[in-house]
Amino acid sequence: MVEVRPPEDWAAPLPEEVQAYLRAAGQWSWPHRRAALRAELAANLYQAMLDQRLHLSEAQAWQAALREFGPPSRLWPFKLTLWRSGLALLTLGSVTYAAARSLGWP
Repeated sequence: MVEVRPPEDWAAPLPEEVQAYLRAAGQWSWPHRRAALRAELAANLYQAMLDQRLHLSEAQAWQAALREFGPPSRLWPFKLTLWRSGLALLTLGSVTYAAARSLGWP
């Protein structure tokens, strides 16, 4: 697994709005993948902020970057995929158990 780190030139902590966005965006990911997902998203948000920084102040650039990325709820396809995967695993387990019981396996 590749470790994703934020850029080295971050001198100040992320604004509270950005931290809240990262928490909301990562809440539906697997716990062991959450940190990598947040780091990747933070790096992409940082690049978007730098692009906006050419003609805006830093605070305005962060706000523009967040608007560009849209609300964290736009990750619904990921959430649905996660839910469908869990449902598929549950169904597969149930079918396997039923097949094993019908064959007389303990």
